[in-house]
Amino acid sequence: ETRSEQASLSDEQVLELTDALCRIEELYEHPVDIEWAYAQGELHLLQARPITAYFPLAADMQTKPGAPRRLYLDGNLSDSITSNEPLTMLTLDGNRVMMEHMAQTYRIPHDRKEKPLSDLIIFRGARMYVAYSDLLWFASPQRLAAPYEIMDVLLYRTLDNLDRKSYRPKSKPGWLAWGKIARTIFGVLVGSRRLWWNTAAALLSPDRFLKRYREDVARFESEAQSRSSGADASIAELHDLHDRSLEMIMHTDLPTIFAWMAAIQTLAILTKRADPQTKELLDQMGRGFEGELVVEMGLEMFAMSRLLELGEFDDLEQLAQRIEARELPASFLAAWDAFIDRFGARGPNEMELASPRYGENPLLLLRQISFMAKAPPENDPRLAHERHVVERRQAFAKLSGQLGWFSRRLLRLAHNWTEAFAGERDTAKYHWVTATYAIRCAALARGDRLAAAGRLDSPEDVFHLTFDELETAERDATFDVRTPALERRRSFSEIERLVKEFPHLIDSRGRILRPAPTSEEGALSGLGISPGVARGPIKVLENPYDKDVEPGDVLVAYTTDPGWTPLFINASAIILQIGGMMQHGGVVAREYGKPCVAGIEHVLTRFQDGQMVEVDGSAGTVRLLES
Repeated sequence: ETRSEQASLSDEQVLELTDALCRIEELYEHPVDIEWAYAQGELHLLQARPITAYFPLAADMQTKPGAPRRLYLDGNLSDSITSNEPLTMLTLDGNRVMMEHMAQTYRIPHDRKEKPLSDLIIFRGARMYVAYSDLLWFASPQRLAAPYEIMDVLLYRTLDNLDRKSYRPKSKPGWLAWGKIARTIFGVLVGSRRLWWNTAAALLSPDRFLKRYREDVARFESEAQSRSSGADASIAELHDLHDRSLEMIMHTDLPTIFAWMAAIQTLAILTKRADPQTKELLDQMGRGFEGELVVEMGLEMFAMSRLLELGEFDDLEQLAQRIEARELPASFLAAWDAFIDRFGARGPNEMELASPRYGENPLLLLRQISFMAKAPPENDPRLAHERHVVERRQAFAKLSGQLGWFSRRLLRLAHNWTEAFAGERDTAKYHWVTATYAIRCAALARGDRLAAAGRLDSPEDVFHLTFDELETAERDATFDVRTPALERRRSFSEIERLVKEFPHLIDSRGRILRPAPTSEEGALSGLGISPGVARGPIKVLENPYDKDVEPGDVLVAYTTDPGWTPLFINASAIILQIGGMMQHGGVVAREYGKPCVAGIEHVLTRFQDGQMVEVDGSAGTVRLLES
């Protein structure tokens, strides 16, 4: 019997069901998946559960049903930031100031209402997004994907399979007119001339440039460190520090990174036609870098863990009090003071202004050192790191005697650039974090004053304001800062509660774009970013304080930053969802001799603690084993 033209529900039932659904969503305070049924004319609600794939996209980023969709890329999952945490308003506003300063330096239209910056970079929903739809007029998805092949394999695969017609606007944006593009390119070339001049100097005369670079670094770090105690700095002075750090990063730090990237690309060219034995030697030249700040931070932490008896770490609060009272061995206190002096501005989730740092909260550092204190002596990362330094130089000597004259010339260039600049990979981020720590201190001082005056509920609410609002609040005692801070804190908490994984790519109707599956038979396929093979039980962590990593565990995380470094010590291998060759996880894993695979989807839900796996960092695969 054909009933295709008959309604399944009456108008009254549709209204009754809609009312029930709305009341349930109001109760849950977010969209839910509801199962229901009508039996003998009576509505029965069978089940209601949160929609786990739901992502709260900002209203002004959405398009109506049937309208052309827009595509957004999460800029906070990029190689330099790699954060899966929501960002507060003050952090986002700092990023906006940074983008505008960069645009001004490189002579790109940068007024908040002027294109292209206002169309391309969007600060909403506790994240920074890049509007990719307009870029599809400028380049194909495959060309946009190419830079991510070794930095973020999931994003690379997603963009590589993107349907250009589905997201490219029907008409070309006005700012992409050839005349405007030509003027922008000319402005960028003029504005970045100092960057390219320094890059050329780094490539042509590494030793001479390195000497000058170290002098510039010493001056900047001395200035930034002196400002970290300037809690009474004005907003104008904070912006000046912002600008000074960006000038340092763009014109002085970036050339060292470009020179190191040139070394990596040169080694990749040599690897393409190499035999297996030569490839192994070339691979050894890709690790063992001296002076890498994030690696040295972990080495110093491990060394401190050996200066106290294991039982000292049983009560960390008491241990923190003994540090303050200077009641511990002189060797430990000297190492502690040196670490805080050098790395006090750093800490877990350090790109977020609201995150506390080692220098202000000793428990942060003590907890991470306590993880290392349980490690056996053979897990000392310094042993693997020093071995890799020797292997890299031995590999260079062997290859110099095997390759032809042209390949030998390329090899020597790569070696010289590596010796000079590979250790500077994290220096730009270190400079940015040092500057933002000074800004954090000044912001907290303002938060204390506003809370004491009854204008904020707590000093930490200051991170839910903008720099302009802070400046206005200082001038005008009647300016309301509590209302915007409270609204944003509620929104921030809601995002924090709902979102476990921020999507790389999402469109304006909330569809999350994902790569096509590429798993081999019996294995998950990703990007190998640190070679070697290891087996062990899974340990899934959502944050670096989630749980202990025991010796031999396979650490599984969405992504990592320097706050995760201590957990690499005990891990036999690392599995990441977001990561690349030059990202924190890849660099530290290679230096510590840990196999690492990135680009595995849904790591926080796919794996369970205790599952036995084999991680092959050379092949880029993860294989589930029989328990």
